Amino acid sequence: MPNIKTVIVESALTSRLGQIIIRWSEIEEWLSKLLGTMAEADLGAMSVITSTAGAASEIQWIKTIIDVFEYKDPRLNEIRELVNRVDELRIDGMHSLTAHGIHMDARKGPA
Repeated sequence: MPNIKTVIVESALTSRLGQIIIRWSEIEEWLSKLLGTMAEADLGAMSVITSTAGAASEIQWIKTIIDVFEYKDPRLNEIRELVNRVDELRIDGMHSLTAHGIHMDARKGPA
């Protein structure tokens, strides 16, 4: 029988990682509702679409809707700024690094 060693991770670290994952899930939920609202869609029906779409797709769709309607409501630029910030977080990979356990060596790229 193989000798399996358990890695002990401090509870403070697992608690913090859990909070990051929870916060990212909240952001994804916010994106889905924002997209449905901007598309004037039934949010229940829209969840069928957004549940299988990634954050990158939803962000792009939101930006496209803003591009189309911003001339009518310049306040949409404020939403674009928030969505751009979410996109920066997504690109930085904080969600993937924590939730999916992707380990990265800066010299080699993703493992």
